[in-house]
Formats: sequence, C-alpha cells, structure tokens
Amino acid sequence: MKKRYLLPIITIIVVLALVGGCYYMTMPMQGQSEKVEFKISDGDHARTVIKNLKKAKLIKSEYFALLYYKMNSTTKHPISFKAGDYDLNKADSLRDIFDTLNDSTAAIDKDSKKVSFPEGGRLTDFALKIANSYDLDVNTVISEMDDPVFVQKMIDKYEIVTASVLNENIKHPLEGYLYGDTYFLKKDATVQEITEKLVSTMNNKVKASFDENKYKGVNYHDILAVASIVEHEGPAKTTKTYKEELQGVAQVFLNRIAIGMSLGSDVTTYYSANKRIGTDVLTVADFNICDGYNTRGNCVPGIPVGPISSASKDSIDAVVKGIMKPMDKYKDYYYFVADKNTNIHFSKTDADQQKVIKELKNQDLWLEE
Repeated sequence: MKKRYLLPIITIIVVLALVGGCYYMTMPMQGQSEKVEFKISDGDHARTVIKNLKKAKLIKSEYFALLYYKMNSTTKHPISFKAGDYDLNKADSLRDIFDTLNDSTAAIDKDSKKVSFPEGGRLTDFALKIANSYDLDVNTVISEMDDPVFVQKMIDKYEIVTASVLNENIKHPLEGYLYGDTYFLKKDATVQEITEKLVSTMNNKVKASFDENKYKGVNYHDILAVASIVEHEGPAKTTKTYKEELQGVAQVFLNRIAIGMSLGSDVTTYYSANKRIGTDVLTVADFNICDGYNTRGNCVPGIPVGPISSASKDSIDAVVKGIMKPMDKYKDYYYFVADKNTNIHFSKTDADQQKVIKELKNQDLWLEE
C-alpha cells in the first residue's frame, strides 16, 4: 500500500474509534434499573460532582464526563449542578444524569414522599397508586386526570402531547403519557400536580430518545401507541439478548404497519376488554370488540387510536431505532411468539410460525393460554 493512502486510512480509523468511544462513554452504566442516592453539597465544584458520580459508579469516565460538561455548557445554556439530594439511576445515560442534576426541581424535597409508579402501567394503575398514597378516591383521581381543561394545559405545555389525545374514541387522554418511575412528591401535592410531573418526565424521556437517534418529523402519539404494545409483547428484561429482541419485536410491528398488515396484538385486546394481562382470559367476544384499540378484530387495521399503557424508555428507543435504522436481521419478519422462558422466536411467514409453535409444544416450551 502506498504511503499517500496510509495516512487518510489511519485518520479515518482514529476518528471512528474516537466517535465510538465517545458514544460508549455517554451510555448508561448498566441496562437494568438500579437507583442510587446522590448528594450535591452547597459550593461543590463541577469537578467534585463528577468525581463523586464516578465513585458512585454512575458514570464510566471522570475525564470524559468533565469534557462532556465543558463542551455542552455554553454561555446561553450553562450546566449548573444544583445542590440537593437526588435519586439517580445507573440505567440513565450521562446526558440524563446531567439534565437531572441541572434541574433544581429534581432534587428530593425533605418534606416529600417517595412514590413508585410501574413501568408499563395503565393510567388507572397510576391513579390507584396516587389514591393509595394520598388517601383519595380512585375515581376522583381518574376524573381529575381526564379533566378537559387540565388535558388542554398539557397539550399547550408539552411537545409530545398533541391534539391526537382528544380523539373521542380514546378512553383516557393521557394514557401512555405518564412515565413509570420512582418520584419524590410533595406531601400536599394535588392530583394534577403529580400527573403533570409524570407527563413532564415522559416528555423529557421521549424527546431524549428522538434526539439520541436524530429522528425528525415526529408523530409522538403513534410512536407511543406502538411502544406501549412493544412494552407488553417484548421479552423479559432478564433475557440475555433483551434489547436486541425488544427491537426485533418493534420491527415486526413496524414491518406490518409498512405493508398495511394488522398488528394482531393480544395486548390491545386486553385493553379493549378492560382485562389484565397475565391474569384474565380473553374470549371470542373480546377479540371481536370494535373500539379503536383492538388490533385482533377487523376494526383497527393499523396503529390503535392511542397507547394502551405507558412505555419504558427501552420500548420507545426500540421503536425509534426500528424506524431510523432497522436491523437487517429482522427486516423480513412479520411474526413472533414467546416461549415459557419468555424467549422470542421470529418467523417470516405464518406457516413458519406454525412450525415454531409445533416445535415448542413438542419441547414442552409452549406457553398455554
């Protein structure tokens, strides 16, 4: 190889290595959620905060975090770590952690109460949690969450909440717009203040997902609807290839949408029938419900009228990545089933899937309904 070609090739390799390294350094410490209490004292310098983040095993590199801090802290938009106690997560990216520490409202109020909302929960699950935590009537809580004036306020204030939530066929306008996580809430907080906190967090998570994947022309409502299905159809988080299989599930649904094929998802039927996944049994009558959500019937050929629950950021990421950079491995798959161990098996045709099901039954791995 001539020397004149060697330098450009080496330069490209170095640049790619640097870009890859930077990307790796901004990623979460681990895939699974693990909360860590973190304190910033008055007068702590950015270097001190970053050093303590490394000690708490919340970031991968103290040096890179400091570099990231300097590169992203501008005169117009400075990063200013606020003193206080925080509840951070090892599953959060460097950007998420910095955004949290830059938000004075994110610090734990000593007069607050800790309330955990489930990932993948329905609005009624969130309402029940609020009711139990604040000694309120759950129906009153739901009524306040569905209040038209309040919903319009959320539409006006948060980018991801659009007029699509006002569709008359939607059961609860803010279904799918509440982010399941652990929060420190004021002891005297109102239902709508709590709900807005959940909406605000979902807004930040969703926008972060789109920013990370450089996705433009966003239809937040449809993507949240698909992500809510992926949330319940995907593999268990304990699965070794969890994120890859989750993206595969998302891509199967996106492949179906692309050719106008029904999503055919049982989890949408559970929502239509107001039944619980994993405990209730679906009937023929349930599959025939026609309400804008049920993709197993003949009334919803594409995306449901709205989300069937809240989605985790993993499920949102899987859908966004499936749109932006589909994995070649799953581009021709339109079917999947899960076995007893929650492993996902993908197929290109219905005939192939029937063979998979037969084999799973022979191996006593078929999950009987």
